Amino acid sequence: MRANRARFSRVRLIYQTSLGNQAFAIRSCANYNSVGVETLTSESIQYFLREEIMSDSIPQSQTFLRFEDFLCFALYSANHAMNRAYRPLLEELGLTYPQYIVMVVLWEKDQQTVKELGDKLFLASNTLTPLLKRLEKMGYVTRQRDAADERKVVICLTQQGQALKENALEIPGCIIEATGLTSEKLQHLQEQLSLLRQNLEAAVATGTLTSIR
Repeated sequence: MRANRARFSRVRLIYQTSLGNQAFAIRSCANYNSVGVETLTSESIQYFLREEIMSDSIPQSQTFLRFEDFLCFALYSANHAMNRAYRPLLEELGLTYPQYIVMVVLWEKDQQTVKELGDKLFLASNTLTPLLKRLEKMGYVTRQRDAADERKVVICLTQQGQALKENALEIPGCIIEATGLTSEKLQHLQEQLSLLRQNLEAAVATGTLTSIR
C-alpha cells in the first residue's frame, strides 16, 4: 500500500462514500499515474486520502495535539467572547441571546412557522419551542395554529414585541464596533464561517468523518 502511495505522488483525490465518487477517484489516479485500475482498491484510496489530508494540515507528530492548533477551541472561545459582549446589551432588553436571535428573525419577517424559524436558526424543535413559550409568556409573541394546516404553529409578534425592536436598533452597531474589524473583514469572516458550517454539516450527513480513520 505504501508502494502504491509513492506511485500516486501527491495526486488530489475526490473521494466520498458513494460508488460513483469512488470510481471517479480511481479514474483520476489511473489517468495521472498510468496505474492499472485493478491495483487500486477502496481501502487503498481511503488510506491515501487519510495520509494526504494529514500531511496537508497538521503533521502526525507530537505537534498534532498542540492546544493552539485546535480550530474548534478558537471558535468555542470566540463564541464565549461574543456572548460576553452581548450580555450587558441584552440585559437592558431582558433577553437572552437565543431569545434575541429569535426576535431578530421575526423582526425581519413576522408570522413564521416554528419549522421556518428552526431552519433559519439551526435549532431543533425541542430547543426552539421552550424559547418561544418563554417569549410568549413575556408578551412578545403569540403562537397559533395555521388555519390552513393545523399541524403548523405560526409565531407572530405582538405590539409589545414589535415595539421592542426600537430598543434593539443600536445593538448590532455596538457589536460590530467591539470586533475591531472592518466591514470587508467582517463580511469575509461571516462568509468563511458559513462555509465552514456547511462543510461540517455535509461531512456529518455523508458519513465522511467516520470514513477517515
